[in-house]
Amino acid sequence: MERRQEINEIDNALRELKAKSFAINDAIEKYGTDKDKVTQVVKRGDRILAQRDLARRKQADVIQGISSRNAAFRLFRNEKLERYKVLFDLAARYGLLAANAYDYETGLLGTDQGRSFVKRFVTSRALGVVTDGQPRYAGSDTGDPGLSSALAEMNADFDIVRGRLSLTSPNVNTTDASLRSGNLRILPGTNGVAAWQDYLQQHRVNNISDDMDVRRMCLQADPGNGLPVPGIIITFSTSINPGENLFGKPLAAGDNAFHSSYFATKLHSVGVVLEGYRGMNYPGANGTVDPNLAFLDPNAASFSGNPAAVLILGRFPSAAAMLAAAVELRVSETCFVVPRGGAAYSLRWFTPAREVALC
Repeated sequence: MERRQEINEIDNALRELKAKSFAINDAIEKYGTDKDKVTQVVKRGDRILAQRDLARRKQADVIQGISSRNAAFRLFRNEKLERYKVLFDLAARYGLLAANAYDYETGLLGTDQGRSFVKRFVTSRALGVVTDGQPRYAGSDTGDPGLSSALAEMNADFDIVRGRLSLTSPNVNTTDASLRSGNLRILPGTNGVAAWQDYLQQHRVNNISDDMDVRRMCLQADPGNGLPVPGIIITFSTSINPGENLFGKPLAAGDNAFHSSYFATKLHSVGVVLEGYRGMNYPGANGTVDPNLAFLDPNAASFSGNPAAVLILGRFPSAAAMLAAAVELRVSETCFVVPRGGAAYSLRWFTPAREVALC
């Protein structure tokens, strides 16, 4: 009985084990299925990671290319901008030179309005409109119309005044101006003579070579022997303005001035005339004229042109003597003047190389 009971227990245990084996098999199958699903998910995740890594690499390559192109663009852009700035500054400089040349020919830019116009070449930061190499008017001065607009305006204005300038056929006029009466306003008469003599006496110097301007500009004043050169140094300024004489004083009786109807007036050459002085009748023994000379030092911004020495003589010396004097004076032209009576004078012009027909 005991063995039968044990057998029954064993049989029941087998049946329970068999029943549980089905559950184990189901669990094993479910585990395998779940494992396959996990494997598939892992593989899909690996594929996604690989795709993302490839996408990141592609994006990195694209970004690197864009960065390289951007760096190259910035580099070349800065180079182009620098070249443009250099060329623009050069254009502005030439534009300003053109305006200065225009003012030199016309005298129109000395007013406040003219200076404001010239300032546009300095302050403008735009090139403007240029067609086939010709500057064009911008149509408005609002904002920054550019260099081209200022050049076009100046060119159009020059086309109008060109005929009034007489550039191809200038009117040549000569006049004289008295330093005594025109600048110092010392009137004729006994009192005037005394005042003029006092003025000259006050401007006497023991050695004119001590003056820096004389030493720099009047090289022929120093004979080179180391001795002082006494003389008179008078400093004055000149101007050409309507209603004023050559010295910038209001016009008065006896003053000479250039007429205001002349559009543009320029000094071509200037000489010095001493009243009552007729020069030496004979040249010096060394073959040259006596070097008792008067010098005009154009040491001012208002004077421009070629300096010329003027020698007033009683008669013309030989051509060789006059050429030697021109070489000694070392200026571009030397004028020899011989009075012929009244307002008539005979003139001969010499350069350091030869005699010329006209100054």
